[in-house]
Amino acid sequence: MPGFFDNLRNWVAMRAPYTSTAGHRNAQRTNAVTQIAGQGLESLNSTAVIPTKFAQFLTSGYALFRHDTHVSEKLIHAIQLLLAGAHTGLAIALLFQEGDCDELTSNVCKAVTLCEFLYQGTLIVGWVPSELSKDPPPAPAPV
Repeated sequence: MPGFFDNLRNWVAMRAPYTSTAGHRNAQRTNAVTQIAGQGLESLNSTAVIPTKFAQFLTSGYALFRHDTHVSEKLIHAIQLLLAGAHTGLAIALLFQEGDCDELTSNVCKAVTLCEFLYQGTLIVGWVPSELSKDPPPAPAPV
């Protein structure tokens, strides 16, 4: 029975295999702030989502091509880049159509809603674990 408790203690003390970079966390924080701002502004004017989604597109694009981000982080940013870009394009298309998406009757409105849900999902999946498992700080240089 002592082997069981040793194994249990080692399992609990095991370090998480996923670690995140500061660049990824900063990009996710920026995307979260623009998401909250966009949702607040969208309640006032439906076209106000265009600049916030474009900002998320640019932020994820920048984070995708950073040299210090991990491959898993690049994958998350690639997905966010595509979703924010698609949402920006759909919002621009809705700008030239009559009416709002209060009722989900058109396919464009359904696509906007789907992009929004998927983006929020990737934001949660990408941001929360990164805040909980940060890269260890670099060792100080010897003096």
